[in-house]
Amino acid sequence: MSIGGLDIGTTGCKLTVYDEEGNYLCNAYREYNVARKSGEHEIDANVVWQSIKEVIIETTSKVSDLTAFGVTSFGESFVMLDEKDNIILPSMLYTDTRGENECRELDSQRIVAVAGVKPHSMYSLPKIMWIKKNLPHIYEKAKRILLFEDFIVYMLTGIAQIDYSLASRTMAFNICKNL
Repeated sequence: MSIGGLDIGTTGCKLTVYDEEGNYLCNAYREYNVARKSGEHEIDANVVWQSIKEVIIETTSKVSDLTAFGVTSFGESFVMLDEKDNIILPSMLYTDTRGENECRELDSQRIVAVAGVKPHSMYSLPKIMWIKKNLPHIYEKAKRILLFEDFIVYMLTGIAQIDYSLASRTMAFNICKNL
């Protein structure tokens, strides 16, 4: 039996596999591009998903008994899907400055009390607010909004869920009621 760790980064993804004693067996890595222009930092979730499938295929060709792997990713970035699970917009990275104006619209004290973080444009909520305001035709098509790690888990398993540690990075998670 072997286990692995899938790390989804902003410039590439890597799946590293270990045996039951924690000894390194193999890994696979794929690089991808980030689009950066005028404060906009986006990544194509389709390209990331394709890269992840490639590293899974590569590692399982080297290790036939990969039983499970954990998934980690950049936290605040999300993927918007339509009713057919098609990606409808490039994903904004945490470094994307869109959402700064939307942060000013929020009640800072309330956000801190409920979400445990100060309003900041790196979090998901202000970016979703920006999309709703500036790209309403895209926002209206969205059936699911999944953080990147949860998007990959959904694509692999068909289960739409969110990890509490990631949920706290959205600025929309009530840290008091969800414990």
